[in-house]
Amino acid sequence: MSSTEKFKITLYLVAIFLVGCVAGGFAALALKRPPGPPNITNLTDRQMQRMTSELALSEEQAEAIRPIVAQISEEIRVVRRESMAQFARIYDEMVQRIEAELTPEQAALFRVREKERRERANSMMIRRHKDGMDRKGSGPGPRDGGWRRGEGTPPPEPPPLPEPPPEGP
Repeated sequence: MSSTEKFKITLYLVAIFLVGCVAGGFAALALKRPPGPPNITNLTDRQMQRMTSELALSEEQAEAIRPIVAQISEEIRVVRRESMAQFARIYDEMVQRIEAELTPEQAALFRVREKERRERANSMMIRRHKDGMDRKGSGPGPRDGGWRRGEGTPPPEPPPLPEPPPEGP
């Protein structure tokens, strides 16, 4: 093999490596997890800090506005909790309807995969909320393995799902 051929091969390998690096960089940016929703427990404080600095609020104005922001923060928390419960009910209905269409072997595998997915989702939520909410007793914590509300009580159970419609004409 001549030195020109060796140079060309080396040049191709370097070019392939550089293209791979650039593609990997773009893939990493594309896969980067977007920031999650704001931590509701700190929403009032952050909103008040931002408004106080941007609007140059007086102490009297800040005292009058703080209860408004706190009330709305609590309303947001309630709506979020309700929407998550509604999402869970809808998703559970989907799971039941899918399982009804599967063979017994497929259904058993589906249940295993679904259990794994739920465990991953719960673990992710615990990690995401652990720092901000666990210390205040209003979020998931590693000690209880799940969600806590207010004084550490579990969220209410969603109502039972309706039975899937009977098959037939």
